[in-house]
Amino acid sequence: MVNYVFLELILVSVLIWRVRLKKKKQVHKRTNKYVSRHCRNLDAHLPDVWQYSDAWVWYKAQAALVNGLLVGMAIAFPVAFVVLTSATQNIILAFFAIITIGCIVGNVLGLAYLFGWALGVKESIAGVVVIGLAVDYTIHIGHVYDVGRSDGLISREDKTISAVWTMGPTVVAGAVTTAGAAVFFTFCSINFFYTNGYSHSIYHYILSHLFTFLFCTLTLCHGTTS
Repeated sequence: MVNYVFLELILVSVLIWRVRLKKKKQVHKRTNKYVSRHCRNLDAHLPDVWQYSDAWVWYKAQAALVNGLLVGMAIAFPVAFVVLTSATQNIILAFFAIITIGCIVGNVLGLAYLFGWALGVKESIAGVVVIGLAVDYTIHIGHVYDVGRSDGLISREDKTISAVWTMGPTVVAGAVTTAGAAVFFTFCSINFFYTNGYSHSIYHYILSHLFTFLFCTLTLCHGTTS
């Protein structure tokens, strides 16, 4: 018969779950050092000593999501550039679109930082999803701009005006309907839905559509004429 002997010590911490990932990492390292330092003399009696908390389980999940955000952005931007180049058949328009998408993503994540939110689940999801949405906005205007030559349009001004008048109302309508639907999330009591409705939906879409017209400004000033 094998007898198991164990000792359990309960430690109460003031660490909250929604604290920034960097702070959690520091506390996790300090806790491990504390356990290692005070349990060296117990190895003969208690060879296996470890510390556990549900907070560390969420910390690992949070770290994986943040890493997934970085990996997702590293994959999504090159893929978006290839898709835009294939759709528009114009590498200059694709380059303008990537600049626009980068501004959109940077401002969405910048708003999260401005509001004091830790980089976690909502921010990681929004950072990847916004790339796909931003591609959708710019690709339509870029496509209409490019096919303007088949309608006999030559100058940058004529092609940009044609693209804005053709796809502009659709882009704006998408912003209004999506942001309008997101308003109802702001009345939720659950923090996940509230923050998504308040920022990552409303501000996300407003910024996306505002910067879509940055793409129009770039085509107006430096777009192709043939």
